[in-house]
Parts: sequence; C-alpha cells; structure tokens
Amino acid sequence: AAVRVRWYGDGGGGGGGVPHSLPSSLWLERKIHRVPPHRSIKEQCALPPAALASMLAGDSPPSLPPLALELAPRLAACAPVLRTTARRTAFGAPGGNVRVTLDESVEFAGEDGGWRWPPRAARAAARSPAAVLEVKLAADVAPPSWLAALTSDTSLVTPAKYSKFVAGVAAVG
Repeated sequence: AAVRVRWYGDGGGGGGGVPHSLPSSLWLERKIHRVPPHRSIKEQCALPPAALASMLAGDSPPSLPPLALELAPRLAACAPVLRTTARRTAFGAPGGNVRVTLDESVEFAGEDGGWRWPPRAARAAARSPAAVLEVKLAADVAPPSWLAALTSDTSLVTPAKYSKFVAGVAAVG
C-alpha cells in the first residue's frame, strides 16, 4: 500500500505549486494497488497540518480520524522524500460516471526528509516532459464514444502503467 499526504491549492499564483500559506487541511491517503481486473482502493481523510507533524514525530492525538490512527505508527517511521506539483484541470461528466484530470507543468523535487511549511526541496526540481491525462470510469461503466475517439488519437501515448511518484523518484534520484 502507498501512503501519501497531499494538499490542494494554486500556490497563490494560479499555476499550481506550494501554497504560500499553510492550508487548513491536508489529505492523508492510502492507496492499495491491485492487479487488473481488480480495482485499486483509495482511502483518505482530512487532517490538520499540526496533526501530521505530531504523527511524524511519533505521537498519535486521540482526535485523529480512524484512518490516521491506523497509519500513525507507520508514518512515525517515514519522512517526506518527493514533492510533486502540477496545474490540474478536472472535468466531470453528468451523472458522475466519468472523471478526467489533466495535469500540466508537472514538476518533481526531492525533499530533505523533514516536515515543515512551506516544504523546501533539497534536490533540484525536474520537469515532466509531458502532461498527464487521466480518465477514471465508475465501476462497470462502458467508456463513452468521445473517450474511444480520444484514445484512438495517435498523438496521445497510453502507457501500460504510469506513476507520477515513480517518475518523480527516477527524475530527482
């Protein structure tokens, strides 16, 4: 399972990146990857930044959400290693069966292992050579015709499996 912390915001300048001020909530996520045809599972909970700092220091405030309480011992042995920033545009189809995200200006920076705000990169940033377009379909939903047309476009490259985290670690070493 993968565990990550994320925040949403425009970095104060409208282009993605690290917000200038501490967000009121961070998102703690656990993703359990499954081999197709099984679907991966993602769980998340909102977390105040001070709670994350406590968890990384080995403390587990009892007021944490259940997922955070479960992950707290694991996080105490962890430190930030990679920051990924992007300018994200999201689209949703009526009915909620299709969600499309386009991540542009994707950048990776190695972290120095400490939690603080704003985070500071210890290793140089690297830029992804391409944007990342992701399409998510609800379970047991046939792809709409516009998606079939889009995926048949030869200017798009469809990798068998892609992970921004793996690409980022490879880029910053």
